[in-house]
Amino acid sequence: MKQTTQRGVGATDKVPENAILWPFIDFAEKSDPELFAYLEHCGIALDALSPFDNRSARDLILDHYRLPSGAFDVDMAARDLVRWPPIAKRISELKEDAEIQSELLDVVKTTRKISGKSKTKGS
Repeated sequence: MKQTTQRGVGATDKVPENAILWPFIDFAEKSDPELFAYLEHCGIALDALSPFDNRSARDLILDHYRLPSGAFDVDMAARDLVRWPPIAKRISELKEDAEIQSELLDVVKTTRKISGKSKTKGS
């Protein structure tokens, strides 16, 4: 389901903008050199900015995620974020950990069942 909103509609207008901009702002605030790699990963070319154009980098980023209707494609921004290699790697690690924990829980449950059955038989 696409999460979109129109510009200038109400107080929630900034929610999709903030959802789109926060990874870029986070990189910029940390002076992280990965900012430029992330922009490239998202398909945003800073060289599209021109001294003759009044658009800022913020506008360029938002325009990249703006739909023809004027709404923002927050889902596209989220897909870009989860496909960013460091984040995709961490998601994979967390999924793997969850699978291991699930398997361990199954072993514990099975062990409890077996030990419960052996206690009742041996009593």
